[in-house]
Amino acid sequence: MTQEAMQLAEQVHRRLVAWRWMALRFPEVYRDSDAVLAESRWLNEWIEAVLARDRTVGCWPWRVVRR
Repeated sequence: MTQEAMQLAEQVHRRLVAWRWMALRFPEVYRDSDAVLAESRWLNEWIEAVLARDRTVGCWPWRVVRR
């Protein structure tokens, strides 16, 4: 798994969280919360699986210096 793929997944996850928050405040505008929640759960499981796999092979993506 590339670092770029994990960064993209994290960006998408942040946007999904923002969508869910906005849906709580403005449900008439931000619809389809069930689909967003399902996508968030799937993405979260994918990130956790990648991190678990990377731990077993000694790749620690969070040790990368962030700018």
